[in-house]
Amino acid sequence: QGRALLECGRKDENHIGGLSLMLPLILAFAGDRGTAEKMALEHLSLTHGGPAMAYGGKIIVRIILDVLHGRKLASAIQDHYQDENDGQTKHPLETLFEFPDQMVVGKHFSSACYMDQSIPATLYLTLKYKRNPEKGLIANTMCGGDNAGRGSVLGALLGAAGGLSCWPDRWVSGLLHPPPIISLEPQHDHEIGLERK
Repeated sequence: QGRALLECGRKDENHIGGLSLMLPLILAFAGDRGTAEKMALEHLSLTHGGPAMAYGGKIIVRIILDVLHGRKLASAIQDHYQDENDGQTKHPLETLFEFPDQMVVGKHFSSACYMDQSIPATLYLTLKYKRNPEKGLIANTMCGGDNAGRGSVLGALLGAAGGLSCWPDRWVSGLLHPPPIISLEPQHDHEIGLERK
């Protein structure tokens, strides 16, 4: 009460589920990277403000935009998952592939929603399952915790890399009422202002 509408959101949020609301804006404005990042992060701050959200949101926005503009997923993750202080990659996530997912997301990283744990957990699953998105979302579900929050971001990352065709047809055809966005997928990259490299 007594605050400007754009200042009503909390400033101490710290959970990955908040990122799900900004994901459609990244796609809607993907043709203009600067606008896409600005709109997504401003939207995020309306309800899920705070330094942890802004930092994690920026990582995810930039990875998705890089991938939508033709960059390899692993390369984008390596470049944008940086340590705030020294610019070095935080953890060589690929070194965890030999361990069971539920050990990595549950013991090495918490399966909870907190950004400092859920972002690396999600990026680990993204890298491990970049060639099998269906298996990746199922593995995420089996890890428990905030699998819905992680899953929305994981799905966006894997979908940015593989497009709608990376998901099983039965996941779409089996829906009684598919969301309209499914039928609005551009047939060509230029329809959302992207040129593949």
